[in-house]
Amino acid sequence: MIVDMHVHVLPESSAQRTTRLFTDRTGEKLIYDFSINKLLERMGSAVDKTCINNGVLRGDLVPKASNWVAKQVQLNPDRLVGMYTPHPDMQDTAGELERSIKELGFKGVKLNPSLHHYYPEDPRMRPFWEKANELAIPVLTHGGRNVEDFKIGKLDSTRRFCEPSGFRPIIEAYPNITYIIAHFAGFEDYGDEAVKIVNDYPNVYTDISMMFSRLSPEQIIAYIRAVGAKKVMFGSDYPGFDPQEYVRKINAFDLTDAEKSAIMGDNAARVFKLH
Repeated sequence: MIVDMHVHVLPESSAQRTTRLFTDRTGEKLIYDFSINKLLERMGSAVDKTCINNGVLRGDLVPKASNWVAKQVQLNPDRLVGMYTPHPDMQDTAGELERSIKELGFKGVKLNPSLHHYYPEDPRMRPFWEKANELAIPVLTHGGRNVEDFKIGKLDSTRRFCEPSGFRPIIEAYPNITYIIAHFAGFEDYGDEAVKIVNDYPNVYTDISMMFSRLSPEQIIAYIRAVGAKKVMFGSDYPGFDPQEYVRKINAFDLTDAEKSAIMGDNAARVFKLH
């Protein structure tokens, strides 16, 4: 089973507008908009299941966004998996997390600290972490640069919201959570730090989303070898990148069949309990 565990989608009514806003804010041009229909088309026969999230910019909109994600999963139960995205300004991050997991059937969480401007240890997020630890669920988070940093070259020394080291106190305080720090934590800036944190904790993983845009296959393989294929997952980061193209490129990697299977679905299926 091939699982794309890192995808962003929005209702058709806002997909194109949000695509334009994202490009204006980051300088990054997306190859698709956030459309769920386009995602299903691009999954095709190459991807069996995709974990979807809808990260809204206001806390009061999170329940509505979660309901929309649940509806998409209901319409496509064999293809889509729901992910909950909290916001630090929500009134009840823990309660909405529990509703999403127990009532809506979501399998995990996608955090956007870079988009929502908070650090992992932000006091507003403490109830969320406590509930996630109680439920022992997987949490995927952006790793690396702030979204506004995509426009610039080398980073200065200012702390970013999603530096790998910022998650260490959280990982140690809430050990029942499985953490996936995306993009090898922004490999260009924090790659070595990402490798270390993934190797230091048995419950910390990473994914290779976004990496094909900036690294050669040989460089990506070197990162995979540094942590082992059992700690790496396939994420396309749609709509920025094409799921089918990612599958084709991973299949061409100089890796064993077992390593490819682990990355392309076995790890995600185990962590998100998709079997």
